[in-house]
Amino acid sequence: MDMNGKSILVVDDELDLREIIASEFEFQGATVYQAENVAAAVKILEDNHIDLVISDIRMPGATGIDLLDIVKTKNISVPPVILITGFADITLEDVFNRGAKALINKPFKLDDLIETSFRHLLSPSERWSAEIDESSEILQLSFDQNFSEVMNRGDLLIGRGGLSVH
Repeated sequence: MDMNGKSILVVDDELDLREIIASEFEFQGATVYQAENVAAAVKILEDNHIDLVISDIRMPGATGIDLLDIVKTKNISVPPVILITGFADITLEDVFNRGAKALINKPFKLDDLIETSFRHLLSPSERWSAEIDESSEILQLSFDQNFSEVMNRGDLLIGRGGLSVH
């Protein structure tokens, strides 16, 4: 994956994790800024063009959720934000409602973070028009009932990223 010309902000109070993530994105060709807390992240966002933010949620002083709220109130151009957490105290729905594009739970595979990040660095038209890798498994849905019956029961949820059957 070529990330040349992209700028990424990594926000995490854990120095080792922050440096590992930053090093991998630098290896992929991106310019990486690092912040140990939300205040430092806001300063970097105010002073630089950032294409993607990767932020831990729980940090001393303020959280990754606070970061989302702060940049919105300061009218800073908000790039896509990917949140990382080791705790299950926030739902995916809450994260999306706050404006984040993804939630990744710790522990995670670095490759999964890179792939998710790369996808969100693409323009929406590039992201949605990308061809499916033929080696990938293709999900096909079929219903025993007609679509309107399923919708009336509430089993099918449709959202920004697709659909979910419960």
